[in-house]
Amino acid sequence: MPSPARRLFDSSSLSQSSTLTRLHSFLPRVKVALFISGWFTFSLASLFFAKHVLNVYEINEAIFTLWQFASSVLFGLLFTKVLRIRPLAVLTRAQMRAVVPLSAAFLVKEVLKYASLARVSVNLVNTIRSLGPLFNVLLELLFFGHRPPISVVWALFPIILGVALTSVDEIHSASVSSAELLVAIIGFTAAVLSTAINNAQNIYSKVLFGKERIDPVSLQIYLSAISLAIMSPGSLAQLAYHVVAHDLPAHKFLAPSWPVAAGLALAGFVNFAASQLAFNTLNLISPLSYSVANTFKRVCIAVIAIFYFNERLSVVNGVGIIISIVGVFIYERKSRALKEAKMYRKSGADSRSSSLPSRKQNASGPDLVNMALDLSSPRAEVRKDSNSLPHYGELSLTPSAAARAHHAHQANTNSRA
Repeated sequence: MPSPARRLFDSSSLSQSSTLTRLHSFLPRVKVALFISGWFTFSLASLFFAKHVLNVYEINEAIFTLWQFASSVLFGLLFTKVLRIRPLAVLTRAQMRAVVPLSAAFLVKEVLKYASLARVSVNLVNTIRSLGPLFNVLLELLFFGHRPPISVVWALFPIILGVALTSVDEIHSASVSSAELLVAIIGFTAAVLSTAINNAQNIYSKVLFGKERIDPVSLQIYLSAISLAIMSPGSLAQLAYHVVAHDLPAHKFLAPSWPVAAGLALAGFVNFAASQLAFNTLNLISPLSYSVANTFKRVCIAVIAIFYFNERLSVVNGVGIIISIVGVFIYERKSRALKEAKMYRKSGADSRSSSLPSRKQNASGPDLVNMALDLSSPRAEVRKDSNSLPHYGELSLTPSAAARAHHAHQANTNSRA
């Protein structure tokens, strides 16, 4: 019989181990929460700093885009070469040749994004970005012949309706004069083209790199450096022209005051940090959780833009924003469910004889999603390693149930022998 001191020592050891277990399970949640909070903060700050610099300081959007590219290169080299947090990837010649057209698309997309921010409201730009799923479907149909299911097509209609309501209302409110109407139309067109190019760039990069992906920091450095080299001659010539013409925004950029210099520095830093936090957050959480967080971020942008920039929000505009946000959320849920169903069917084709349940596979909806998730869980590995076990018509066997069934099967075999 153990002594009281021994029992006290054992109980304290158990309490310490349970505390460590709870701490180990709690730390990943804290990490995810910190990354999501940082992604939200820097994404919102990047959008609002850019809008502030373009409108309040009246910096030309082409010059500001050039500054953003230079900032991405500088902060990226600081991140990789000075602080050595992550090594800079060395690209092969084939990869470099492939990155050049990607950089050209990245350049055009960034110029159009800042051109739209300089001309229309943050809410309209944010709402037009909701058209990303529509461009995804159109581009995959055009280049790969992928026909989307009818449920995905129906999920696109709320997005189109919401963007149409918001755009028509804002352009109508800007039609006080023909010049303002033209500016609003240019801003709307730039936002739509920027969204389309962004989705084409994403699809192209997936096809281009395949499994050999470049890490986000290195990719951003190379894209920004090549875009900077392509854009520098024209932008510097434009800047020189504005200096000769005694244009005030050009002098503000070349000889900035402390507020302008601080705004430019912060805009460059938060733009770099926002993109890196977005990549790392997506690696930490599931695509569904990412889409939910992204939907919430759009709501935050709409609310903050009203109070920070005093943007007008009519009833039609508000309804359009809400419809587009809900449409994006529905589309991403439908797409995720279809991907999980394809995963299930693929797993069923590979291991139907040993690891799949014996009942008919005609489930749909949440049941099918749960079955797909079950196949990717650690319990599926138990089924793969226990091919000799009998199936009892259930979806899965837990490790303890599998062990009991295995012992019963062996006992039955021995008794027969």
